[in-house]
Amino acid sequence: MQFTQVLSLGMLLGSAVAMPSFQKRDAKPLIDALTTISKTTQAMTASVSAFNGDAAEGAKILTQAEGLLKVLDDATGTLGPLAVLPLNEAVQVLAPGNALIADVTKVTDALVGKKEAFVKNSLGSVVGETLGKFKVSAEKLVGVITQKLPPNVASVGQTIGKQINASLDKGIAAFK
Repeated sequence: MQFTQVLSLGMLLGSAVAMPSFQKRDAKPLIDALTTISKTTQAMTASVSAFNGDAAEGAKILTQAEGLLKVLDDATGTLGPLAVLPLNEAVQVLAPGNALIADVTKVTDALVGKKEAFVKNSLGSVVGETLGKFKVSAEKLVGVITQKLPPNVASVGQTIGKQINASLDKGIAAFK
C-alpha cells in the first residue's frame, strides 16, 4: 500500500512538472502600453510646444500631464501580472521602447524650452513636481517591464529606463 501511495505521489508530481504553463506569453500588451504612452507623450509635446504663456493653456497642459501619469500607472498595473516573455517576443519591445525614449526627451526639452512661460504663470514648481512624479511612475513601469524580459535581455530594459530617467532628471533640474 505504501508503494502505491509513493507511486501515486510520484505520478502526480511528474505530471505537474511536465504540465506546460498555459499562461499567455505575448508581447502585444507591452507593445500596446508603450505605444499608448508614446502617443500620449507626443500629444503633450504638441501642447507644450504650442504653449504661448496663457495661464489657461498652462493649466490644460498640467491636466494633460496628470492624464499621462494615469496612463503610466495604469500600464504598470496592467503589465504586472504578465508572464516573462520568450526571447522572440521580447525583442519586439525594443522598437517601442526606443521610440518612448525619443518621446520623453522631446516632451522634456519642450517643457524646459517653455520654462520661462511656466514660471511667469507661477507654474514652474508644479511642472517640476510633475516631472518628479513622472520619474517615479516611469521607474515603476520600467521595473515591471524589465521583469517581463528574459534575464539575458533584461539589461536592455534597464538601459532604456536609465535613458528615460536621464531625460526626466534634466527637466527636474531645470525647474528647481
